[in-house]
Amino acid sequence: MQNLTVAQVLALLFLHLGGVAVVAGYCAAWGGLLPALNERAVATLRTRLWLPVLIGLLISIPWVLAAIFLINKGARAGQIGAILGMAWILIGLIGCSAIARVIGSSSSASPRLTQDPLDPDQPSLLRTTCMGGLILALTWALPLIGWYFILPISIATGVGCVVLGLRSRG
Repeated sequence: MQNLTVAQVLALLFLHLGGVAVVAGYCAAWGGLLPALNERAVATLRTRLWLPVLIGLLISIPWVLAAIFLINKGARAGQIGAILGMAWILIGLIGCSAIARVIGSSSSASPRLTQDPLDPDQPSLLRTTCMGGLILALTWALPLIGWYFILPISIATGVGCVVLGLRSRG
């Protein structure tokens, strides 16, 4: 068994903390950059949670399988597969901003959010989205269940949120 040095332990710790901060940042940034899509996705998540999960899984399973297949094919196909895989993660993180907002608003002390930034009793949308993003990213860090179940399901649900948010535009 190899002994870990303090530098190696700190490197792993800061790598994980950086990943959690990046996920929270993506959730907050996409929630602010695409507020209308985010609002529609939040409304869908609050009324019919199963729908974004189902649509996200139906889209994500062939998408990820195609990316893995292309990555294993060769140099040029591998690059296309890697781009497909990264695009899946990016679109999933865009949709995870809605998931983070629902998690953050349900974990706050106040039961409902207003969009009045001057109301000191109401948490801001940015703060609730960041809080939800942190909670979501910390669940991804759970050994085994977080890595192999919660992370892919939440990314797939994020894809479903984006698809439903774009579809219900009108």
